[in-house]
Amino acid sequence: MASYTIQDHAHHFAVWAAGRAYSRSGGDGGGYSVKYARTMLEAAGMREINTPTDLPSADGIDAFIHERIEAVRTARPATYVHHKTGEHLKFRCTYGRAQKLVNIYLKSKLVCGGYHDDKRVERLHPPIDSVLLRGLSAFSESVAGQAQYAEFQKDLLDAQALGSSWVIFTQTTYEAYIKAFKSLQKDKPLWAIEEHWVL
Repeated sequence: MASYTIQDHAHHFAVWAAGRAYSRSGGDGGGYSVKYARTMLEAAGMREINTPTDLPSADGIDAFIHERIEAVRTARPATYVHHKTGEHLKFRCTYGRAQKLVNIYLKSKLVCGGYHDDKRVERLHPPIDSVLLRGLSAFSESVAGQAQYAEFQKDLLDAQALGSSWVIFTQTTYEAYIKAFKSLQKDKPLWAIEEHWVL
């Protein structure tokens, strides 16, 4: 029997964390569970990402994350089995749900895995959900009229005009929010924007 490694351990935890976060809220479709999350994440090659050396350069992180999100969506099953009726129903995985899987997985393994100071890891995207969006909206209101936040406020309003429910985000809406996050963070790590993630 093969030995159980720390890489296995980190993968199992990251899958669980991502799967639980991904399954939050009803949204469209169904089959939102850790079981399906594991299937999609592993098919998308996420298990092979263990350290920052498995990432592209900092400048390539945005494209890399988009590729992983699309790989997760491509790996989705055609149907899922309803847990109560046993009926086979169409499985849907929006861009918004896929970003949650990818970003929580990377956060669990790399950001919180001791690599947070690496320039590539600093550029990883924070997982977007309603708690973060509410926190950023409240922060934007609290700094109204302050010139240093004008770009962030404009970018956030532009993103909000495209949509506010992360479970149905398109790529365009997602990228608009990432642009706003970058306007706020400037040279600070993107993961640190989660100081505004307040329950």
